[in-house]
Amino acid sequence: MQLCPVCETPVVARLCEVCGHEFPGTHAPEVPVAPLVDLEVATPADTPTAVVLLPDLEPTRFAAAAVAEDWSEVEWERSQVAGVPDVAPGGLADLDSGRERPSPERTAPSVGPVTCRYCRNVQASGLLCERCGLRLPWSPRPALAARVEAESLVRCPQCGERTFPRERCAGCGAVLASEA
Repeated sequence: MQLCPVCETPVVARLCEVCGHEFPGTHAPEVPVAPLVDLEVATPADTPTAVVLLPDLEPTRFAAAAVAEDWSEVEWERSQVAGVPDVAPGGLADLDSGRERPSPERTAPSVGPVTCRYCRNVQASGLLCERCGLRLPWSPRPALAARVEAESLVRCPQCGERTFPRERCAGCGAVLASEA
């Protein structure tokens, strides 16, 4: 056993297992190896190798198939599409999507001073905190487009959300009935 010169670990192989240092190979004289009887059979390269069938082995589950002369790739790539029934559009009616109904209560916009969620600094105006410089949690002000008359909004039959008349609902994405 020798010690690794890099990490001083006892090493048995040519490569240290701890640091990976590779030792130079020692050239040992080659000892002639005598071939064992009946294990090494020299086969000529030009002739095919003889195959001996063993009667004690079980046959495989694949029978030896005869190669057909008229085989084509069309038969090889057959599919079972013809036996599959068509799926009706619209999805499954009894499928639970796991989505909660939207709450009619909305968060009121912040009017007075707001507290920074990071450093607890109270600030009356501004987008960024004056102490830590991070964004303040201002709630968005209601836009002018949202202040429309109630008669111009339509109610979604799927989720009950009041939205502008268009092709799909803004809340759930369901198709709205067209009034044409």
